[in-house]
Amino acid sequence: MVDVGRIYRMCSDAENRIKELKQDFGAESFNLKNFYGRRFFDGAKVTKEFAAYVNVITVKQIGDNNCLPASGESINKSLGGSVDQNQLRALAGGDPNTTPLNEVEFWTRHYSKLSGHSAEGKGGMGFSKLYDIVPTLNRGGRVTVGVAGSDNIGHSVVVKSVYLQTVQKVNGTVSRTVMYRIMDPGTGTFRSIPISEVIGNIWYIKP
Repeated sequence: MVDVGRIYRMCSDAENRIKELKQDFGAESFNLKNFYGRRFFDGAKVTKEFAAYVNVITVKQIGDNNCLPASGESINKSLGGSVDQNQLRALAGGDPNTTPLNEVEFWTRHYSKLSGHSAEGKGGMGFSKLYDIVPTLNRGGRVTVGVAGSDNIGHSVVVKSVYLQTVQKVNGTVSRTVMYRIMDPGTGTFRSIPISEVIGNIWYIKP
């Protein structure tokens, strides 16, 4: 068994966080796989230890203000559904190019109505986000988070995996960063971001 609490060791109160993860979330039972390699440009050894990962389908948003419906389509189809962003936008109303949507109404009313999956939103800063995200993904749920989009406008993305990235340079220096692998509907592709880039609310969708 692997202790996912290692993710928190860079925190000053690591021992308390590890204890909480074990007692409250059964972190000792999480599956975690290691991947490692070397960066070609500096020879540093890069290790990725995955605490959670799920299947996520890439979806490119249709319209500048359609990240929520596109995220909804990605999540629903990854859970075996057939709801698409056009259906979600039609129910929510407004122009996908010019009308931003209220995320509370979108997830709790429009998405839940069409998909049949309930959604719960929470705020959260820093490492506290992992308390809910990792267990949700490991239970088969899906998670969206808010990041800064163009002009610092909030942008919804879908979390595919959570991992601890360790970089050991050739001089022995070691750095560790908690990373999210996300599906970005703005481009319809996957990319990785550090936990610090999550600035908006987090939505948990039950399977």
